[in-house]
Amino acid sequence: MLGLKIIIPANKKYLKYIDKTIFEYLTEFNVAKTKKTHFALHEIIINSIQAAENCELDIENKNIIIKLELYTDIIKVWVIDPFGGIDHDKEEILETQKDATKSLDSFNGRGILLIDHLVDKYEWVIKDNNDFEVYFEMNLRGSYD
Repeated sequence: MLGLKIIIPANKKYLKYIDKTIFEYLTEFNVAKTKKTHFALHEIIINSIQAAENCELDIENKNIIIKLELYTDIIKVWVIDPFGGIDHDKEEILETQKDATKSLDSFNGRGILLIDHLVDKYEWVIKDNNDFEVYFEMNLRGSYD
């Protein structure tokens, strides 16, 4: 197993650095489905940053934690933030996003819909300490993108 852990402030100014670091990591280790994995992770990070911007907590010194575990045929990814997360069940959100026209015109929900189609397993939970944790995994067998 190869692993990567990034702890970074929840701020848009770091997004380019996060994107570049993760893409280079996935590319360096020749990960199948690099673009799909990167895109799904980018969407989750954007959601965390937006949550930080809208959060009433003092976000000075509040970070996003990004963890990747790379195995021979699977990649596991976690994004953890202290900003409250989504207050709806995944199935409830996906059900309201079934109409593609409404999803594409809506400001919220597109990322969740895209992530759900890109990855093999996707879930989130609000932990006892109120941290919001998003997890996804992708089967890496098959074609490269």
